[in-house]
Amino acid sequence: MTREFGMQLTPSGQLLGTESAEGGPEIQASSWLERVRAGFAENAEAGLFAMAATRPKGTVEAGLAYWREFACLYLGEFCKNPTAPQMPVDGLGGPWASWLWSVPPMPGAEYLTAEVLERIWRDLHAWVQAQVAELGEGSEEWLARFAPDWHQVGRVCFHLAERKSDARHPFAFLATYAPRMGKKGRVQYQALSKALAAQADATDKA
Repeated sequence: MTREFGMQLTPSGQLLGTESAEGGPEIQASSWLERVRAGFAENAEAGLFAMAATRPKGTVEAGLAYWREFACLYLGEFCKNPTAPQMPVDGLGGPWASWLWSVPPMPGAEYLTAEVLERIWRDLHAWVQAQVAELGEGSEEWLARFAPDWHQVGRVCFHLAERKSDARHPFAFLATYAPRMGKKGRVQYQALSKALAAQADATDKA
């Protein structure tokens, strides 16, 4: 019988990967879950990174999906700013409010607080920085090696597009920005002008 892998929080707010006696064979057999298992066997930070570094195939249990989304949020912000990835701000509800409201049923869910989420975020960032330093080649090279799907996130990309209707100028260059990874595990691109507008101050018309 396969054993189901899930997430648990201890009363002190430590995130653990745990095994139960029942499981879904199609999920348990995935290479993604095996990497996640191996990561959590090392520590929570390695497990969270394994969740985000590649995408699972098929349906994922709610607790795993929740923490994978958390890890993906971190990795997306790390791609944009490797030195100080920005934590989410949920307006009037306070930092991490939407994450606290949406936590699925899981062992120890009652121990989840904004402070716990912030600490897990900071611990994950400290672990990633240590891994980058150990490689000694910089964050971009580290991502390309260990999380290649994320390599383009946070970067300006140039594309060569064919223009079949223009014989004199058959090709055109397009500049786009990759702000995030989509839910299906594909990098999302947007026009560079939209990225500039989003980053500019509302009063900065120029």
